[in-house]
Amino acid sequence: MTSGSLPSGLTFNATTGLISGTPTSAGTFPFTVTASNTFNGNVDYVSQSYTLTVNAMGLSTSSLNFGTLHLGQVAAQPITLTNTGTTPITITSVSITGPGNAVGEYGDITFCTPLLTKLPGVLPAGKSCPIFVGILATAKIFSPTASTATLTITDSTAASPHLVRLTAQVINPQATLSASSLTFASQTVGTTSGAKTVTLTNTGNTPLTLGTITVSGHFALASSGTPCKNSGTVAAGSSCTISVTFAPTAKGTCTGNVKITDNALTSPQTIWLSGTGK
Repeated sequence: MTSGSLPSGLTFNATTGLISGTPTSAGTFPFTVTASNTFNGNVDYVSQSYTLTVNAMGLSTSSLNFGTLHLGQVAAQPITLTNTGTTPITITSVSITGPGNAVGEYGDITFCTPLLTKLPGVLPAGKSCPIFVGILATAKIFSPTASTATLTITDSTAASPHLVRLTAQVINPQATLSASSLTFASQTVGTTSGAKTVTLTNTGNTPLTLGTITVSGHFALASSGTPCKNSGTVAAGSSCTISVTFAPTAKGTCTGNVKITDNALTSPQTIWLSGTGK
C-alpha cells in the first residue's frame, strides 16, 4: 500500500510495485510504500519512502490563429514554452506536421532564443522561451476553408509530444479595372456630360468586398449598368460598373479621380479623371 500523494493521473500497482499513467500536474510528490510479510503467523511491515519528481511543459496556447491573409503574404506569431517543473526538460524536436492541409506553408522562424541554440537542447527549470512560428500563404486553399497545420514539440516530459494547431484564412480578391483613366470632351460650363463607364472585375478566387467609392473634382457618379455599391460584394469572376459624368463650373482644365476602397491587397483602386470646361 502507499501513503502520501501521487499526482492526478498516476496509479501505484501494489503487486508489481510500478507507477503507471500520465501525470496531469508537475511538482515534487513524497510518498511511502509499505509492504507486509507473514511468517509463522506473524505479520511484519516494511516501509520505504520515495520522492517522485514530475516535470511539465507549459504552452502559452494550444492554437495559433494567423487571422486573414492575402495569398502570398507572410506572417508570424509567438508561442511561449515554460518549464513548470523543478528539473530540466530536454527538448528533442520542434517541427511542422499533420494533421493539416497546408503543412508546407508553415515554419518555425526562431526557436527558444537565447536559451537554446540547437536541438536537442535543455530548458532549465522555471525558465521560459518563445518560438516564433511563421506562415507564407502560397497554398491555394482559400477562405472559408482554413489553411491548417500542427506544431509538434517533442520533449522529455510524460505528456510529450505537445501539439499546437495552426490556422489561417487565406483570401485572394483581385480588383481589375477596364481603364485607369477617363478623359471627357470639352463641356459647356453649367452643363453635364454623358456618362463614361469603367468596369471593375474581381479576377481573384474569393469575394471582393467594397468599402467606399468617392469622386472628386467637377465630376459625379452616375447610375448605369450594374453599378458598384458602397459596402457591396463582387463575387469571384463577377463585375460591376463605375459610371462618371463631367459638369464643369468654370472654364479650363479640370481634373479629379474616383477612389474605390476594398479588401484587395492593392486597395485603393484609382480612376483618374480629366476634362475641359468651355
